[in-house]
Amino acid sequence: MGLIDIIQNKTIFIDTAPLIYYIEDNNKSYSKILDLFFEMNLKMRTQLITSTISLLEVLVIPFKTNNSELAEKYKQLLCHSNTFKMWGVDTEIATKAAELRAKYRLKTPDSIQIATAICHFSDFFLTNDKQLKILSELNILIIDELIDNYSF
Repeated sequence: MGLIDIIQNKTIFIDTAPLIYYIEDNNKSYSKILDLFFEMNLKMRTQLITSTISLLEVLVIPFKTNNSELAEKYKQLLCHSNTFKMWGVDTEIATKAAELRAKYRLKTPDSIQIATAICHFSDFFLTNDKQLKILSELNILIIDELIDNYSF
């Protein structure tokens, strides 16, 4: 079974690092796999979501370096897309994040990201953070592992 078959008609939470790889295209080995996720999203064959934590995290460097063009690319994708959804933190997510922090000793941003994915019924969580594989509540997809296991 190919990756397209696995992610088709699924909801996938996109963590911050994959967003940076996709927008900044700073790692050519990740381009094909991320293009697949975003292409399937544009064709309405996969739902991609993230949280406002991702927006906060991706905008730091563009703001620090006064790179308004890069900041605008991120805002366009995360805030103005018709197919990519971004969710804010509410009491349900905050409560779930606290449970995850207590159970796994996660950092607050990671716990909010994962809680958002869980509360919005994500089938997968796309990241490159191998430490998150300890989670039992969510299917974690590691980009490096996907590259090793699927041909593009």
